[in-house]
Amino acid sequence: RQEKEILNSKALLQALIDSSFDPMFAINEHSIITVVNQAAVSLFGWTKEEFLGNDISMICGGGHSRRHAGYIQRYLETGQARMIGRRRQVPARRKDGSEFEIDLGIKEVTVGGKKIFTAFARDLTKHLQDQQTMLNQEHFLQDAFFCASKKKELIDDKSDGLLPGEVTPPLTPPPTPLSTGKTFARPSSPLSPPRPMRSPRQRSVSLGKHLVSPNMEDLSI
Repeated sequence: RQEKEILNSKALLQALIDSSFDPMFAINEHSIITVVNQAAVSLFGWTKEEFLGNDISMICGGGHSRRHAGYIQRYLETGQARMIGRRRQVPARRKDGSEFEIDLGIKEVTVGGKKIFTAFARDLTKHLQDQQTMLNQEHFLQDAFFCASKKKELIDDKSDGLLPGEVTPPLTPPPTPLSTGKTFARPSSPLSPPRPMRSPRQRSVSLGKHLVSPNMEDLSI
């Protein structure tokens, strides 16, 4: 009966572990996987049997597989936690060799006087894609705003009769004698120059010519 209870407890524990949405591993002091859940199987591609008993470095990407064992060993020797108790973005590797980014958190627990490390992983592929999409949209809006501003400047320059980049000249009134201190010559009149003044005798002679007809034939009978 006691053995059955132990088996039931293990089954319950495994069911709870498998109910997690995020991949989870339990590893011993030698980085050997002792527990793995179904989410880890789905994400990384190995079966539970392939995981159990193997080094956790099998899921490490980006050259971290060789250094991972050193992380735990250094922590056990010095107590300096670089990965333990923290969450970090690290490269991971699937069974097919493809690599992707995960958010990895490692915690330490003690059971029966032995240290056990639990690792929780979260796939960042969708998160990073969404970030890149937002960044592309931001760049697109910035470029569109820049182009619209340049187009408006070009239209304004054309409406002013200027070439792009030219500066509108300041509007200044024409110079006046008061502003320059100079005297401007009066323009010549388009009319004929005035006649010289005549004496009274010349005016009377001219009047007599108009009264007496020069044609004498008009006076004959």
